[in-house]
This record gives sequence, C-alpha cells and structure tokens, in this order.
Amino acid sequence: MKRFTAYLTVLLPAIISLCLSGCNVTYRTSMPSMPWKMAADSIKPDIPPKFNGGDAKTEFSQWVYQNLHFPEEARKANASGTALVEFAVNPDGTVSDINVQESPHESITEEIIRVFSESPLWTPAYLDGKPIKVVYTMPLTFRVRDSASRIPNRPRF
Repeated sequence: MKRFTAYLTVLLPAIISLCLSGCNVTYRTSMPSMPWKMAADSIKPDIPPKFNGGDAKTEFSQWVYQNLHFPEEARKANASGTALVEFAVNPDGTVSDINVQESPHESITEEIIRVFSESPLWTPAYLDGKPIKVVYTMPLTFRVRDSASRIPNRPRF
C-alpha cells in the first residue's frame, strides 16, 4: 500500500495538470545526423506525424530543399552554414511556431520562414487516439555554389 501511495502522490498531480492543460502535449525531436535530446517534459506520440503520407523526416526534408532558393543577398555575402529551425505540427496538420534559432544570414532566415509557412498539411501525430501538437528542430545546410542559386534537391545533413 505504501508503494501505491507513493506512485499516486507523484503521478496524480501530473495527470491532473495534463488534463487541465487540455492535453496539449508536445514532442521534441530533430532531423537525422544532428545531436539531439528529447525534452524531459515531453511525451512521445503513439503515432508520429506524416508528411505527404510518408516519413516526416525524409519527405519534409525533400520538400523543403525542393522549395528553398538561396537568396541573392546571402550569395553576395558568401554566407554558408547550417540554420536550425524549430517548428510545430499542430493537431489540425498545419505548421506554426516557426523559429529560426540559428542562421548564416538574415535573408536565409526570411527564406526559411517563407518556405515553412507554405508547407502543405501534415497528418498529425496521435497520442491515445487524439491528434496532438509536436515540435521538431530541423537543421538546413546552405552552401554557396558558383553555378546555381538553387539548393540541391537532396538534404545535406
């Protein structure tokens, strides 16, 4: 009985807090090949979100790189490097809370926000049969190339 009481004392406030918050749970992850750590307060969904019916990490990366254009201002400034983008996939499948945490150039930041804002609808993540909000952090690599102003159609992680 003492063991049960101890669990109840710890779990009950957490359960009540979760239910009172509308069960708006977030799950943090990142794209492949980037060091990451799941947030201590996050809960992993039963079913992760999908993009274009496939794996979100692969499909969304390809879609982003196909739609990104290397800004002329960044090219002139010879700006290369990795941008880190945090974004949320909402229960209705829309993308929001786009936050460029690091960027090699301001024009690259603007381009990232433009592309992510135009994202098609996702299939949301599910927890206990209900759609939930998930948060991703995604790295994007930008390299200046002499011959083209377009980023290659394949992700570089």
